[in-house]
Amino acid sequence: MAEKWTEVETGVFVRRHRSLDLNVGAVVCGDGVLVIDTRATHVQAAEMVESLRPIPRLPVRWVINTHHHWDHTFGNQVFPDAAIWGHERCAEAMRLYGLRLHLPLPLRGSRPRLRRPLRGLLAGVGRGLGGSRAGR
Repeated sequence: MAEKWTEVETGVFVRRHRSLDLNVGAVVCGDGVLVIDTRATHVQAAEMVESLRPIPRLPVRWVINTHHHWDHTFGNQVFPDAAIWGHERCAEAMRLYGLRLHLPLPLRGSRPRLRRPLRGLLAGVGRGLGGSRAGR
């Protein structure tokens, strides 16, 4: 694993992936971790979870999908106990287009089980995440 997590603020981490030109994030929020985007496959998401282990030693309790593209959402299935947040249009695009969102690359391994955001992002959502604020 060449990519490393960089702490950009206390408890706020970013990880840059050269493949697919992708950034993901993690925010330590009191009693859990918020993950921002889950990568393109369940294999990549599982690797991301493993790479997070030394950082917070807390469970991933929340996921935010920044948008519906497959390289940001197809790893959602690795977080069955996390609340998944995203704009209502993100969930709608995933519902309408599903696996067709994965157009440019063939699916390798098992087909993903899509988990759409079930909670919509609203102003002030950063309040109340495990006793911490994830946004201002």
